[in-house]
Amino acid sequence: MESSVIMFILLRIQAVPEPVDRWQNVSGTGIDMLKLMFDDGKRWSGAFQLCSTLSRLNVALDIDEFKSVRIMERSIYSERYCFLENQLNTGMISSAEFSVMNRWFEFAKKNFRSYVKPDVIGKLLTLPTKISQPVILYSYSLSEVRHRHAGEEHQEARPKRGGQH
Repeated sequence: MESSVIMFILLRIQAVPEPVDRWQNVSGTGIDMLKLMFDDGKRWSGAFQLCSTLSRLNVALDIDEFKSVRIMERSIYSERYCFLENQLNTGMISSAEFSVMNRWFEFAKKNFRSYVKPDVIGKLLTLPTKISQPVILYSYSLSEVRHRHAGEEHQEARPKRGGQH
């Protein structure tokens, strides 16, 4: 009985990998935006972020209707509130580029809300040397993520499962 329940649950989970292949061959052109960004970040970070956001949105819209749970490494929210904020703060993108990408994020958030809004944001913390040991899972609300990346004071997230804090 127990294994049947576990199998039922596992069959309902869709793991969504990073769309790296889409970044490394943009629209079948052979253009590797990821390499361009790593080779000359100042020049290509803005274009890469647009490509990355579009590919994450495409992945979010590609839903397996038989899977009720999707686990994504990153979403358009982490794209916006982590990567774009960091690139603006470090001078890798201009305020004009940030403004355009933020408008794209707001458009996607508004028009594709049911596809892109996460129910839970989790953070896995571990060191490579501790990978075989229990992992600490933290959970943040969207407002906590925004505050964290805006440099405002916030409470430390509470561990949800396993490990020690």
